[in-house]
Amino acid sequence: MRGRGLTLLETLVSLALLALLAGSLLVIYTAMMAGTRKADVNQDAVGALDTLRDAWEIRIRDDWPSGNPPDAPVSYSNLSFESSVYHVDDFGRIRNPLDPSKYLEMKRVRLRLEFTDKTPQNEEITRRYETVFHVVR
Repeated sequence: MRGRGLTLLETLVSLALLALLAGSLLVIYTAMMAGTRKADVNQDAVGALDTLRDAWEIRIRDDWPSGNPPDAPVSYSNLSFESSVYHVDDFGRIRNPLDPSKYLEMKRVRLRLEFTDKTPQNEEITRRYETVFHVVR
């Protein structure tokens, strides 16, 4: 029996396939790390938005107007929370869709959160998340 080793061509093809596999894994790993960083920023912003929404729901419920509707819209601008700036618009009580002459004991509120993020080119940009929610007395 005669032992047979790898030819030069087989060795080069094997090394090329190994290099292709290693390069692909490196590209995938780099993309995953960039996506993870982006997801962390978004998760922090969404967490801040949820916290602010809950806090403002409690505050609006505690400061419920004692007069008759309609309520004048109220705006709170350039407030800060952690490293973000946010704005709250209280649009007042909502008309009853079944009887437009009456109002519901419910307010419509808009919350906008602005935060800084970095682009892949490492430039800082401002992003904004916005949510509309309703507060029931």
